[in-house]
Amino acid sequence: MSFTAEDIANATTYALDGTVRTNLGKPVWRHVVQRVGPNEYKAINTIGLDEKEFADRISVNRLLEEPMSVNAPQTLSERLFAKAQENFVLALELYNRPSLLNRLESFAMLHCTAWEQLLKGKLIQDRGDAFIFKKDGRTKGLAECCEAEFKKPSHRIWKNIDAIAELRNMSTHLIMPELGVAYSPLFQAGVVNFLKTYKAWTGKEPLPAHAVGLLTLTTGAKAPSAIDLTLKYGKELGEQVAAIIEQVNFKIEAEQHPEFAIVVKHQTRFGSGPDVDFTMDQLLAMDGKVAVIEKPRDASGDLLPGQVVKAVNRMLNEQLPTDARREIFTYKGKVSKEFNRTDFQVLCDDQKWNKADSEFHHYHPTLKRHTYTIKVVHWIVDKLKQDRGYLARRKESYMAKLKPGRKKK
Repeated sequence: MSFTAEDIANATTYALDGTVRTNLGKPVWRHVVQRVGPNEYKAINTIGLDEKEFADRISVNRLLEEPMSVNAPQTLSERLFAKAQENFVLALELYNRPSLLNRLESFAMLHCTAWEQLLKGKLIQDRGDAFIFKKDGRTKGLAECCEAEFKKPSHRIWKNIDAIAELRNMSTHLIMPELGVAYSPLFQAGVVNFLKTYKAWTGKEPLPAHAVGLLTLTTGAKAPSAIDLTLKYGKELGEQVAAIIEQVNFKIEAEQHPEFAIVVKHQTRFGSGPDVDFTMDQLLAMDGKVAVIEKPRDASGDLLPGQVVKAVNRMLNEQLPTDARREIFTYKGKVSKEFNRTDFQVLCDDQKWNKADSEFHHYHPTLKRHTYTIKVVHWIVDKLKQDRGYLARRKESYMAKLKPGRKKK
């Protein structure tokens, strides 16, 4: 036999909102009341109790006298919450073992499992046990649970979970250690999201009180360039890994929100006053030693020309309809709706990107190759969106410069 919160209020004369609803979510009433569905409860462990024994069982003093007592989870949602906590803690423990070579995929799998269990526990609490089951008897997957709880695909916590789930899905065939630098901002945001959500949904902290002093350390986190990966893994695999890193970096920069990714940036300031890292006095006091201060270059955004073209097309496909893309890329009657290598060559010539190293471009003398940063992608996309005839005019100018050379041949 089950009953509602209103039934409890009527039987006990307690205030519905001030006492009943509050205590139903607290440990003191969990000794005698078990939630079995949305606003549906049943009595547990009460058979044969007299009034005094019942009063003692729901007494706050009883909890204070037995601070170390831990009740086993009673409901399916409580068991799911407990398993979610275990997998979340295990994910942290494995990822923070530097000697573990497969810690990326281990974290991704356990983190996604913890989220799926947490979401299912919440959905059962809100909609009943049957909600998480499909018609064939299987339970809903992670994506289906996210859709049911977060509703909008634009929800950043959902986006973060989905990005880590992509890493989990590819873990059976392609996980390289270099991906850790790209994914670490996503992992950090995922951990914070889980901590906050678990506390909000269960009323408990997922980590014990003695663990609040955990350290977060990042060492040697230099992102590899596409050139480095190609030299290490070969052209095909190296470019594949570089494309994954570029795609993750692109998503992080596009979102720029701590619920999706937490990015820690370091800056060194040189000047005078209390808010700088180096002063001229300190440098002059180095007894004639040379102090070289280099402007750091973020290599994590290095893209090969083909990757720039793919990134531009992906971004424009998301932001513009087909007709608008045709207007931008159709040239002299030749209909097209995509950016191509020739278009990129035209813009490189027009903006003189390949002339010198800058925030947009870097030249590798040893390999005699040019690479480009994500800023090039954003510049091209913004320019083509603002001025749809820009590329056609630049092509006309570029081709005109080539014609004299062709005539000489």
